[in-house]
Amino acid sequence: MSVRAYVVKKIDYGHETFNMWNDKEVVDKLRDGGYLDNLNDDGSGMFEVDIDTLKEILRIPGVDAGVKEMVRKDLSMAEKKGLDWVLYYAF
Repeated sequence: MSVRAYVVKKIDYGHETFNMWNDKEVVDKLRDGGYLDNLNDDGSGMFEVDIDTLKEILRIPGVDAGVKEMVRKDLSMAEKKGLDWVLYYAF
């Protein structure tokens, strides 16, 4: 069976968790893990991060307290939905 491409009619996104330009420690962790490899040349696109990596981000020194709070929110949402990953949309 072939894989088909569908047009996207709507993207519904939630709160900002981190800033791709300003939250260096988070972006470095994600880049090192290969999570950002599929973003376009402008750094935009969708990417998934597993919950173990998000928990590791909470332990990185220097990560902003507000970012950590949003990551905790994302982890809680994933847990409630029974997911082991969170989908992010960077734009």
